[in-house]
Amino acid sequence: MKKGPVSGFIGQHRVLKDAAARVGEYNQILKTLQAALPPEVAHACVGAAWTDGALMLAVTSAAAATRIRYAAPELRIVLAQAGWETTAILPRVQGSLREQKPIRAKDLTMNSAACDAFQALADSVKDEKLAKAILTLVKHQRRPR
Repeated sequence: MKKGPVSGFIGQHRVLKDAAARVGEYNQILKTLQAALPPEVAHACVGAAWTDGALMLAVTSAAAATRIRYAAPELRIVLAQAGWETTAILPRVQGSLREQKPIRAKDLTMNSAACDAFQALADSVKDEKLAKAILTLVKHQRRPR
């Protein structure tokens, strides 16, 4: 088998060539729609595909899907001006494509006066388990970071 660029390989096979053409068309449609949308909504649009004359649009959030539903009539006009006719625009939230925001642990610290106050509280509490829990909190807060 000849070694060469991937585009040459794809060009030799009709099925791959057709698939590459469809992907290129979907990307062009996606770019056209993203240009017509506000940046925060455009960023959430990650894929497009035709289904029974309607354009299915993969988005990463329900909020973006809602905004696209409201803007669908104007977006259909934008697509028509670019040469694509569609009966509807169907935004679909893709859970696996959602951007995960890192969950930051809360960084709660007490100053020395608060630690002293809790130390005094632990000394005055009659319940031994509660006093021990308070002292553990104080010990945890006083350790060097």
